[in-house]
Amino acid sequence: MATNLLLQFTGLCGIVPNDAGGHRVVMVNATAMNPSHIPFLLVREDEYDSAASTRLPDNGGMSFFGDPAFFGPFKMLSFTLDDEDLSLASAGTNIPPLHAAPPGASCPSLNDWNSLAWVADMSALRAGTMSRNHFTGRNPALALARFDIPAGIDLATWGFARDAMMNVARFQFTDGSTSIGSLQALANIVAIAMSMTSPGGEVVLTSSNASAGSVVLKPASGRVTAWLANIPPPELTMSGPPMAPGTVNDHFHVFYGMSTAMNPTMFLPELIDGICGPLAFGSASSPKCPPALFAAHA
Repeated sequence: MATNLLLQFTGLCGIVPNDAGGHRVVMVNATAMNPSHIPFLLVREDEYDSAASTRLPDNGGMSFFGDPAFFGPFKMLSFTLDDEDLSLASAGTNIPPLHAAPPGASCPSLNDWNSLAWVADMSALRAGTMSRNHFTGRNPALALARFDIPAGIDLATWGFARDAMMNVARFQFTDGSTSIGSLQALANIVAIAMSMTSPGGEVVLTSSNASAGSVVLKPASGRVTAWLANIPPPELTMSGPPMAPGTVNDHFHVFYGMSTAMNPTMFLPELIDGICGPLAFGSASSPKCPPALFAAHA
């Protein structure tokens, strides 16, 4: 039985090619940041199969309403991730994004809002190689969770950073004196879509930590949707303006810390304007921390 899965990634995570032809999502340890960022697996309560799952949600299974602009009108369950690698128990086939044309302007349009060109590229920011210690090995001081995206599965942008007026914002990366790259909107959500085949239509997420157990999801209607997010816990439920001044810059300090560049010049995003206006397609709300792409790992 086939079930479609939409898996979204947001927050302090670096996405880098893995050794199997796919990509690895690395959720950096940013618990010491202010505010502290925690990696979570987030699922809809009505899609969580409590009878088949061996992993219990946080807070005794207490559900919560997240920001409806991001999670919709659904009660959510969270699973805190701690020094573990998540994976899908079965392989899936790619569902390609529909709107992934190269951007023709600095604001997303209906034709290009899925394009990865909206995701911050650390290679273009002169820090494109992720350190080996972040990429692999058990080093929870550096990385708290990872997820491998199989080869042949397309990454797509799924949402954008917004300004205080809730318009899609444009950023320019600068080191204070020199600008680099183009002025454009900045993605804060990356997603994959897959068709999964299993006897009962279930999607199973397992952990490298055998004692953590597995999470079994079944569609309540249509596809299964889940999130891997490395964000401050209050952002699970908060709606409103995106980020306090300086927060986006703090994120990119962490991304430069994941790279192998020695004392790199840091190009940080400067909010220019919200000229892109409200987004009429996709998601553009909480969580609001941008991921970044790395060209390779050491």
